[in-house]
Amino acid sequence: MSSFLARQSVINEEYDNFIGDMEQNKTFCKYFDTWDYEDDFSHNDIDYMRNEFEGKIREWLIKNKPNQ
Repeated sequence: MSSFLARQSVINEEYDNFIGDMEQNKTFCKYFDTWDYEDDFSHNDIDYMRNEFEGKIREWLIKNKPNQ
């Protein structure tokens, strides 16, 4: 699997976890723990994935939980 596809797969997996937590009204959950990924990805890759993930979450929150 290419590095790009591997990163996208992790981002999507974490995003799916976030959506599942939101559907169950769970807040303050932890996502993208560096320890979970540093054996497979560089810290630069982890930072990239975390930033992409945060962007997806931000978009979802603006659309689904405005002013909260």
